[in-house]
Amino acid sequence: MITVIALLATAASAAAQPAPEPAQRTLQQQFDEARTQAETGQCKVAIPAFDALAAHSSFKAGTLPGAMVSVLKGICQIKTGDAAEGERAIHDGLPRLQRDNDTFRREIADALLALGDSALARWDYAGARRFFEQVAAIPNGAYPAVLNLKLAQATAFDGGEAPLRYASAAIDHAREFPDITDKKLAEYHTIHARILLNQGRNSEAYAEFKEVLKLSGGLDLKVSLADVAMRGDLALAAQLNGDDDNARRYLAYTGAGRTPESPFNAASFMDLPICGTETGLRPEDFAVVGLAIGADGRVIQAVPIYTRGSAETAASFARAVSNWMWNPEAIKGVPSFYLMTSRVEVRCTKVGQQVPSLTRPIENRFRQWAATQLALPGTQDDGDLSRRLHAETEAADPLRRVAAQGLLPLVEPASALTNENLLVSALSDADTAQVPAEVRNFLTIAHALAQQSATAYALAAHALAQKSAMAPKRRAADPRSLLTLLDAPAMNEDALAADTIRLVVALPISSAKASANAAELFQQVATDERLAQTHPLRQAAYLQLANIAAQRGDFTKARGYFEATGLTEEQCALLGIRPAMRRSGLNSNDFPAGAMQYGFEGWVKLEFDIQSDGKPADIRTIVAYPPFIFSDPASKSAQAMRFESSYRPSGGTSCSAQQTGIFYRLP
Repeated sequence: MITVIALLATAASAAAQPAPEPAQRTLQQQFDEARTQAETGQCKVAIPAFDALAAHSSFKAGTLPGAMVSVLKGICQIKTGDAAEGERAIHDGLPRLQRDNDTFRREIADALLALGDSALARWDYAGARRFFEQVAAIPNGAYPAVLNLKLAQATAFDGGEAPLRYASAAIDHAREFPDITDKKLAEYHTIHARILLNQGRNSEAYAEFKEVLKLSGGLDLKVSLADVAMRGDLALAAQLNGDDDNARRYLAYTGAGRTPESPFNAASFMDLPICGTETGLRPEDFAVVGLAIGADGRVIQAVPIYTRGSAETAASFARAVSNWMWNPEAIKGVPSFYLMTSRVEVRCTKVGQQVPSLTRPIENRFRQWAATQLALPGTQDDGDLSRRLHAETEAADPLRRVAAQGLLPLVEPASALTNENLLVSALSDADTAQVPAEVRNFLTIAHALAQQSATAYALAAHALAQKSAMAPKRRAADPRSLLTLLDAPAMNEDALAADTIRLVVALPISSAKASANAAELFQQVATDERLAQTHPLRQAAYLQLANIAAQRGDFTKARGYFEATGLTEEQCALLGIRPAMRRSGLNSNDFPAGAMQYGFEGWVKLEFDIQSDGKPADIRTIVAYPPFIFSDPASKSAQAMRFESSYRPSGGTSCSAQQTGIFYRLP
C-alpha cells in the first residue's frame, strides 16, 4: 500500500516546519490513522480527521498530499450518504493522483468504484458503467468478483448477454475465495437470477432463485434483510412462471402484507411518472420497486427489482418512489424491519399532475405572501424548504413565524393534529403581527379544515379500537358548520375565501336529500362576479349546477351551465372535483381467497376514466402493495363502481384518468 510519508517529509522540509514535540502525533501518523479508520468502515470518525489534515499547509489544495486527503474523504462521504460533497471531493483530487497512475493505482480504483456506486444509487446506470469500466482498465485495480458484480448491476436492465457474463464471472471469482460462505454466494447468484428475470427468461430465473433459497438456508422464521429480499425475488419469479400458490407462500415468508400492530397504508404523497413521449413510458410498462422508509416517513432508498423496460424505465419508477412520503404517525406502529423491506408494484399515470384541491387557489395566494416574508426562492428542494420552515417557526419576527407555520402543513405531510397545532400558533401570532385580512382568512379556513380532519381521524381510530357492536357511536362533524365562518365581515368580503368555504361545504352535502341547499351554494359561487368568469372556483360550481339540472331533466339549462365553464367535455374541472361515488360495488366476497388463506392485507391505487353515465372505464392498477396480490382482483372489482352521472353535451367520458384506492383488511 502506498503512503504519503515521503511526500509529507518533502513538504515539511520545504516549509521549514519545527519538529513536533515527542508527545504529539506526526502528520504522517494522523494521516495513517484516518486512512485506517476509513478503510475499516469508521468513516464518521475519519471525515473530521481528514478535515483537520486538510487545514494544514502540507495538505493544501493542488498538492499530492492534499489530493490524497480529498479523495479518501470523498470516498467516505459517499459511503455515509453525502454523495454530492463526496463526488466533488473526489473530482477535486482524482486528476492529481491520475498523473501518477501507476503509483496510486489502488487509490484511483477505489475512487472510481465510489463514484460508480454513487451513480448507481441515483439510478444513473450508464454513468456507473463508465466508472466501473475505467476500474476494469486498471491492472489489479479491484477484486474481480466485486468489480464484475458491480458491472452486472450497472447493466442489469440493458438486455443482451453482457450483464449475464458479468454476473457469471462474479460468481466464478467469488467461488475462488477460500472462506466464501453459502449466504454470500447466494447474493451473487441473486444478481444473475434477477438479470434473467428482467430479460424474460422466467423459468431459468425461477430455477436459480430456488438454488439461492437452498444456499440461504431454506425457509424459516428467522430472517435477515437479505433473506427477505431473496424470498421476495423468489415469489416474483414464481408469479411470473404461473406458480401462484408458491408465489403466495414465498411472499408470506417475507412478512409483506402481514405487518403486525399497524396497517401499512398508502403514502400521503405518492407521485408517479407520467405516461408519454417525454418519459418514454407506456401505460403497460410497470416495475417492482423495493423501498426503505425512515421513521420520518420519507423514502431513504428505492431500488428497481424488475421491469421489462429499459434502464431508463427502471430509473423513472425508482426515482418516483424515492419521493414518496408517509405520515410519520401512520407508520409509527409498523416495525422498522418491515419498513426497510417493502416492495410495491408501480405503473405510470395518464393523469399528469394531480388535479389541485378546492383549496389550492387560496393556498397559492398565501404561498405568495409567505414567500415574500421569508424571501424564498422560486424553486427549492422540499426537504431543504421543510428544514428552513421548521427553523423559521422560532423566528423573532412574528410575520416570519406566521408564514412558516402556515406553509408547513402545505409542504410537509403530518398528522391533522400537528397541522391544527401549527395553525393555532399561526393565528395567535397573526394577532400580534397584524397580518392582512386575506392571510388571516386563509389561516382560519385551514385551521377549521384541520379540526375536521383531526375529528375524522379520531373517529376512525375509535371505530378500529371498538371490539363490541354495542360500542357508543360518534357523529362526524357536519361540514355545514364551516358556513359560520362567513359571519365575519372580513371573510364574507373576501371572494376567494368565501367561495372556497361554500364549495368545501356544498360538495359533501350534494346528495339528493340536500341538493337544494347545495345548489344554492353552487349558485352563489357561480354568479360571484368578484371572481373572473373562468376562475377555477366558478368553473367547479357551474359544472355541479349542470349536473343537478341534468338530473332534473332540464338539459337546456344543463347545457348553458356547462358552456359557462369553458371546459372541454373530457375535463372534470380545473380543481379536484369528480363525480361522487354512489356505489363502490365492493363486498367481502371481493377479498381474494389466496390472500385470505395466507393472511395478506394490502392496498391498490387504481386509475380509470368515468363515463357520463357514472361507469368506470379503462381501469388499471397504478400502485399495489404487496405486488401482484391484489392488482387483478381490484381492477375486476372496480368494474362494479358507480359514480354520479355527469352532464356532457355529447354524453361521452366526463372525467379522464381519475384515481381511487382500495384497502384490503382482514377482520
